[in-house]
Amino acid sequence: MIKVLIAICILLAALCIYLYLMVIGKNRVFDILKKDYDRILGINELAYQMILIDVERHPLRDMIQKINPGSIAVYGMGELGERIIDDLLMNTSINVLYGMDKNACDKKMIIPVYTLEEAKENEKPDMILLTTFTNDDKLKKLIEKEMNTKVYSLEEIIYEQ
Repeated sequence: MIKVLIAICILLAALCIYLYLMVIGKNRVFDILKKDYDRILGINELAYQMILIDVERHPLRDMIQKINPGSIAVYGMGELGERIIDDLLMNTSINVLYGMDKNACDKKMIIPVYTLEEAKENEKPDMILLTTFTNDDKLKKLIEKEMNTKVYSLEEIIYEQ
């Protein structure tokens, strides 16, 4: 049920963005949508795959526990990142150290949320879960380099199960 809601939220967000951009000019909308087309398709594909996973028998938390991290940090504190952290805190013994986001100062949670630079000064997790979707591995590689920790994207965890 959560995955269906996530997929609906993603589709509604994409629609809202499209309608907002229509207001600032059709040519600009076309350029922006063309640039983000692959990213939006990737997000929708990921949401679809999450819906296909049987939530009762194979929740995402179980897939993460198979990796057996003692501690974890989550990069990407949008709605999806927040839900994953809530689930891990309530239903696992995994130590969720903190969240990470480029807009960390805007995020209010029960755990600390840091920028990448701030996180480097804190305890190093056993793994970092990347909840943002990108068309390439640049962000993942940057986080791995800066944090010197294994980074798993949601795509890796979901598609490898």
